[in-house]
Amino acid sequence: MKILIFLIITTIIILIGKYYNHLINRVLKFLKRNEQKKWQISSQFFSYFLAFYTLNFFSSLGIFLMHFLIFSLLTKVLNKIFRKNDIWKKLYQISIIPFLLTTIFFSYGFLNIRNIVETSYNLETHKNISPTKVLLLTDTHYGKVLKKKNLEKLKQKLEKEQIDILLLGGDIVDENTTKEEMKEIFKIIGSIKTTKGKYYIYGNHDRQKYTKKKEFTEEELEKTIKENNIEILKDEKKEIENILIIGRDDLSNKRKKLEELLTETINEKYIILIDHQPTDYEKASSLGVDLILSGHTHAGQIFPAGSIIKWFKMADLWYGRKTVGQMEAIVSSGLAGWGYPIRTEKHSEYVLINIEKER
Repeated sequence: MKILIFLIITTIIILIGKYYNHLINRVLKFLKRNEQKKWQISSQFFSYFLAFYTLNFFSSLGIFLMHFLIFSLLTKVLNKIFRKNDIWKKLYQISIIPFLLTTIFFSYGFLNIRNIVETSYNLETHKNISPTKVLLLTDTHYGKVLKKKNLEKLKQKLEKEQIDILLLGGDIVDENTTKEEMKEIFKIIGSIKTTKGKYYIYGNHDRQKYTKKKEFTEEELEKTIKENNIEILKDEKKEIENILIIGRDDLSNKRKKLEELLTETINEKYIILIDHQPTDYEKASSLGVDLILSGHTHAGQIFPAGSIIKWFKMADLWYGRKTVGQMEAIVSSGLAGWGYPIRTEKHSEYVLINIEKER
């Protein structure tokens, strides 16, 4: 299997490298340097370097090159329509159009990830609960994009909403967050006023498991969270009046089965399940969960990741709201994003959920 994967990746690199070489030679021809041997050798070397980096999905340059490649193939199709236009021919030959389109697209993504919007949902239930406003914050990945100044400004805005329950749905910090930043974000979030408490679950990044050089230990993380009046729910339940909040540990950890967390007769309570990754929808619905909240997908973040998540069914829901039986499911795109300081799919958001008894 490893040999097969290696051969597939090698073949893709060769094909992409040949295409890049074709583009570079087109530019060299325009500059009338394509016949010089030193340029031909340099072109081949540079082409395969770019091809290798295009498949590096963990770097901003790799993502830029991938989009450049997509836009370049698109302009190749458009060239069949506009090839008789002299201006188009020159622009096409030097590949300036896909470069400009990629730059514009990334500029939009740079601004989009920093523009945090409010997304609200109104839910009704037949269960006997008082009107409750829930704030869901997920996938901050603090330190990469969101900084102290912006977070404090957001906090002031959120406090005007008169929140009852604040739920932190995981990946509030990640492997790039420093110890100081970790303390900073939980201090600010912990100071948001609520009437019925603040609750946190782990995501797959919070414990910094994807790096060998950790900035803080799990013990330091837990201590900081608790010091700021935020309760951690790690396969645990919290009863608030007639609402039962269940916080699952992340799927990447060894965790309890959902059945173990729902062993009691709790049909009269409104059950909110927080699970960082949007999974187990059918099971949760069959066990009587009323509302399941998640993040993790970032609503794709970088195009075309959202479509890939949907096509390959990598999550029960990639973004938004969905009804499964009697259960409502909501997935947030998150406050920011992971890895890259850009978002070319959907928006950054905080989620307000108003839950009321049916009239």
